[in-house]
Amino acid sequence: MRAPDLLYLSRSDVEALAIRPVELVDAVERVFRAKVEGRAQGTHKTTLYPGEGRLQQTMLATTEDPPFFAIKCVGLSPENHDKGLPHIGAVVVLHDGTSGMPVSVMDATWMTAMRTAAMSGAAARRLARADSASIGFVACGAQAESHLAIMKALFPLKRVVAYGRRRETAEALAAQAKKMGLAAEAAERPEQAVRDLDIVVTSVPAGPGQKAELDPAWLKPGSFAAMPDLGRSWIKEGLSALDLIATDDRGQSTQLAQAGKLAWPGPFPADLGELVTDHKGRTNVVQRTAFLFPGFALGDLAAAMLIYDRARKSGRGTKLPA
Repeated sequence: MRAPDLLYLSRSDVEALAIRPVELVDAVERVFRAKVEGRAQGTHKTTLYPGEGRLQQTMLATTEDPPFFAIKCVGLSPENHDKGLPHIGAVVVLHDGTSGMPVSVMDATWMTAMRTAAMSGAAARRLARADSASIGFVACGAQAESHLAIMKALFPLKRVVAYGRRRETAEALAAQAKKMGLAAEAAERPEQAVRDLDIVVTSVPAGPGQKAELDPAWLKPGSFAAMPDLGRSWIKEGLSALDLIATDDRGQSTQLAQAGKLAWPGPFPADLGELVTDHKGRTNVVQRTAFLFPGFALGDLAAAMLIYDRARKSGRGTKLPA
């Protein structure tokens, strides 16, 4: 028996699939539900810091139904902006879980942004109020764009407030929101993108001399904050005042917190698998909740399986002979 052809999917191939935000959120929920049921698992991140703000990372996850496993390699460099390159470069290799043979190599630029936002979206379904109509962004890069797309699909949003260290990024996100039919404005101060808003998303990248400047006390009763920046932008002493802080994988987050990589040391009363299965989420309309998370390999696997399935059905990609 010959090995299967390897399907190569470029960034343009992946983006051309036009996967809807809700589809991706649903896929993420399925794989995290499988984790709780013992049918999926993922390793903790392996990370190297070679210096000058660069990061190199790998993640591995597997699921039994359908039988696949995937490994993702990520590189991050703060100098890329000046070179006209994306902030993050990533690729995923997807394998058949039964034979172990690779079936696809795919660019993971779109995936890295969207699966993170989809994880926030899955958490928000349990932690944000269903009637959330306003959202604020602190940092307005790729993660803000992907979170806007996901949250717009899940909630009846009407208003967007965007703050970025570079005003042009905030204005660009506001312009994008207006094209989606939302009222939007670029804020002068980060506090304006937090106070009196139903949902807040912070995706501030790590950098030298960075200071936490967001006060959790600014969050209004009933609000939800997604913190894919590991909470680095929040004043950690104030996080204990929140009513519930969940994460994506308790084991990984606890390990990272002990190493000083998360702003919140725990405990985490719920992780994403528990949120999507046991509904350990919001219990009243005035709770202030948060999803503080570093990203977990199962999110990448969920996205990779969805991308591969859609590509095969649509005939996208380039087949490379085994």
